[in-house]
Amino acid sequence: MKAKAAKTFVDGTCVEILLSKKIRTNNTSGHTGVSKKGKKWQAYLTYGKKQFSLGAYISKEEAIQAREDAESRVREHLMALMNPNAEQDE
Repeated sequence: MKAKAAKTFVDGTCVEILLSKKIRTNNTSGHTGVSKKGKKWQAYLTYGKKQFSLGAYISKEEAIQAREDAESRVREHLMALMNPNAEQDE
């Protein structure tokens, strides 16, 4: 039996899940953090056990871009927290 790898949590957020590009089986939009709400597309991101709305957009592509932008900022923040000396070395 294969042992499960330990997960890394920073600010209450699992780094492996955030960095994973795997789509959940119940996802209907094809993109994590994007869903259809009425006639608009909603973008959201979960961080630190809280869900943050990134806004409602007319097109799916706009919602995807908003999610990707937020995800990029969170990744940078997590990497800074995980490697506090990286900025001082430069």
